[in-house]
Amino acid sequence: MAALNGTQASVSAVAQGFVLPSAIPVQLEKISCWKGGSFSADPFDFLGRRIRVGEQLQACYDDERDSVDESIVYEAKVVGVRIGSAADGIESSLLLRPDGYECEDYVDISRLTVLEVLE
Repeated sequence: MAALNGTQASVSAVAQGFVLPSAIPVQLEKISCWKGGSFSADPFDFLGRRIRVGEQLQACYDDERDSVDESIVYEAKVVGVRIGSAADGIESSLLLRPDGYECEDYVDISRLTVLEVLE
């Protein structure tokens, strides 16, 4: 029978040297929601679901007006979530595929309000 090498580390000793991503506490940016009152939700709650969302935009017109705040409402499927580092100025965002379109676009969570979960 072969002898166990005395310098071989056990599996549990090796595993202790690694930090699992799920073990690291993360402060997720919440997304604004509206259903009879304002509340916030985890962006992962919407992954794979269709939502009706309001998005704030800044529009620029070819006249003497400055940028104008506008908002649009549309329905889209959430096909991804990107978590940013707020300390580094990177916002978290949802990857949205608007109904009737084949392309997706990342939209910063701070610009969104979920109005309704459709599916």
